[in-house]
Amino acid sequence: ITREMSGEEIKKKIIENTKNAMLWYAMSGRQGHGLSLNNLGVILKNGLHGEPPNYDEAFSCYYESSKRGCDHGTFGLATIYEERRYFYY
Repeated sequence: ITREMSGEEIKKKIIENTKNAMLWYAMSGRQGHGLSLNNLGVILKNGLHGEPPNYDEAFSCYYESSKRGCDHGTFGLATIYEERRYFYY
């Protein structure tokens, strides 16, 4: 990102970098790293990847993160429940 870039160019670059980060977080999560799964959940929940928020996928990431002992993942689950974005039947 440079000063000469327009606002749209910067936005595209941020989305591109975020999607790249998602790949790395997913690979790290598959190896058992709970905080990476939490970070992936944050991106998905907030729609930071240039797409609408995906609460189901975010819930799954937070749940797996929490199972691996990451307190941030547990907090992420709580925020989804608090916002009534996910209902477990």
